[in-house]
Amino acid sequence: MRVLIDRKSLQAHAHKTRGKNRLGAFLKVVGAASGVKPEFSDGAEGELQPRRLSAYKLLVVLTRRPILPFDIDELLAIEDFVRKGGSLLLMSNHAPLKHNDPDFIKHDKELARIYGVILDGPAYKGKFAESGLHVEVGGKWWPCAHIEGRNLVTHSITEGLDEGVLFDDSCRMRLARGSRAEVLATLPGVTEDAGIFAVALDNPCGNSSGRVVITANSGFIGNAGTIRPGPGLIGQKDNSKFIQQIVEWLCHKR
Repeated sequence: MRVLIDRKSLQAHAHKTRGKNRLGAFLKVVGAASGVKPEFSDGAEGELQPRRLSAYKLLVVLTRRPILPFDIDELLAIEDFVRKGGSLLLMSNHAPLKHNDPDFIKHDKELARIYGVILDGPAYKGKFAESGLHVEVGGKWWPCAHIEGRNLVTHSITEGLDEGVLFDDSCRMRLARGSRAEVLATLPGVTEDAGIFAVALDNPCGNSSGRVVITANSGFIGNAGTIRPGPGLIGQKDNSKFIQQIVEWLCHKR
């Protein structure tokens, strides 16, 4: 059992270049849930290939950076990895907030589409959420959206998440026709067909033990006090437990 984190991810880049404090708590949760210390990929061009991935059980992509697209061979390799029993955690991000903003979901879209999940805009901002809260992080008050525990869909991943999940901004997910994904959570105040927050797929290829979880935000996994690339919220509500149970499920421990 080994866990690989994509070094070209936005959150991984922030962790590696900003004092290694961005993902400290997240890495501990993933390590405890999987039973192994997570490893980072090297960040080399086209590195996610079958031979490399075959050594791992779980691949974690924390929003592929806009300047570092997947190449077609990487997408095929990830699809093959899951088909052969590997698991994938894709945590995406918000769509552009303004017309000239970076598009943080444009590469994640390609990966999610393989599993019948469509990532889309407009960005869902916490300050517009009906069930919103303001949380102090890094000396600043951030408007956040709160998916209450009672509004999570019943699944082994969401079991016992009574306090729910808190995040700032996200994209919106919907399911393509024929998708095998199970909805775990929907954005507050948005209908399921226009704003899913998280989905899970068990055996998405129909003939293996592979599993996939996709979320519409990755920023909430940051350490408390970190603010780049977004407010660190892993200690808020049941965010840490949510990650723990996602990883346990992906590793067939629940």
